[in-house]
Amino acid sequence: MELVTLDSPIVEGLTYCRPNSKDFTLDDNDLVRTCPLDYHKHRLDPKHDLGNLDVLPVELIGLVLAQIDLRTLTDFRRINNRAMQVVDSIPEYRLVQQHTPDSIRGILSVELGSPISVQTFFKTLNESRCEDCGDFAGFIYLFTCKRVCFIFLDEKPRYYPLSVPEAVRNFGVCRQLLALPALKSIPGFYSPNEYTRKARFTLVDSESVRRIGIERHGSEEAMEQYAAQKLSEAYQHRVAGDSVTFARRRLGTRVQEGRTSDARRFMAVVRAPLAIV
Repeated sequence: MELVTLDSPIVEGLTYCRPNSKDFTLDDNDLVRTCPLDYHKHRLDPKHDLGNLDVLPVELIGLVLAQIDLRTLTDFRRINNRAMQVVDSIPEYRLVQQHTPDSIRGILSVELGSPISVQTFFKTLNESRCEDCGDFAGFIYLFTCKRVCFIFLDEKPRYYPLSVPEAVRNFGVCRQLLALPALKSIPGFYSPNEYTRKARFTLVDSESVRRIGIERHGSEEAMEQYAAQKLSEAYQHRVAGDSVTFARRRLGTRVQEGRTSDARRFMAVVRAPLAIV
């Protein structure tokens, strides 16, 4: 039997260097265009200093700045060229910008109200395992800044963010009690099923809302009874022809929790490399 030698062009045609698939997380939605970063795009020649702050050694300033949230750090960086120079000298910031700039873009784009500092985010990047199951985790859930594997992200109720009306409805809490970190979703494609979402809306962490609901009602059972009662009362006010549709809408996460690859699950996560140092 004659042996056929496979040269380089044939091998390249029969194989691929990486899977041709996407999970369509937040960072897959053209954040380079909507949230451009200017890291290393300016020639720095500071004409102004940072006032009294410049009395401190730059290393000490960097240690302090590394502990403030990314939104505030970005605003500080815009003060002047000296501020930009100091922020860009922070080792954690420099490495995050170099290896995963779309993570920074994602956090800034959704206006996340959670105090994720460069130091915290850098620490998470240098972990590799899912905090729930211990398996490999290629995603970071922005509400908690913790790594999560695809299976838990795709299936577990705790990784399904809620809208504020759903949070109020399903857990029997008042809007005033929802002083929680929130994000504003970015229109785009989400989940491996490539669901399109054109509207922008506010999402909160379902696990945090659940804890608030239990604290307010005294127990998980009391909270669920309250939510069921409210659902029943609302249902009674609807006409019979619209009852099924309305009941589905009012159930909110009761229906959604069983769905995998739902678009909302991928709106609050970014992909992240491992061990960048």
